[in-house]
Amino acid sequence: MATVQLHAMFQGVSGKSGGWVYKRRNGKVYLSKCPDFSKRKLSAEQKESVGRFRAAVQCAKQAIRNPQLCAAYEEQASTEGKSVFNTIVGEEMKRLKALAAK
Repeated sequence: MATVQLHAMFQGVSGKSGGWVYKRRNGKVYLSKCPDFSKRKLSAEQKESVGRFRAAVQCAKQAIRNPQLCAAYEEQASTEGKSVFNTIVGEEMKRLKALAAK
């Protein structure tokens, strides 16, 4: 993945354009090719994992809207160097994986 230096006018760029994806990570913009998932076949375990991830993202979206829950994760996120959203997704994934193992 290439790091891109953009003119100040384009600092807010992100998303897909012409087979390329512009991504923002820690204030830097990266350029990569769009992934091709057209021939991907998921196993049963992968489908379960995708389902857990989808549920974790939904949980994180709801938690971000709640200032009290969001504040509870802010310190953990800052010590880990991650966003609050990613911290919540990670914690929820651990919880859901533990539940699935039982």
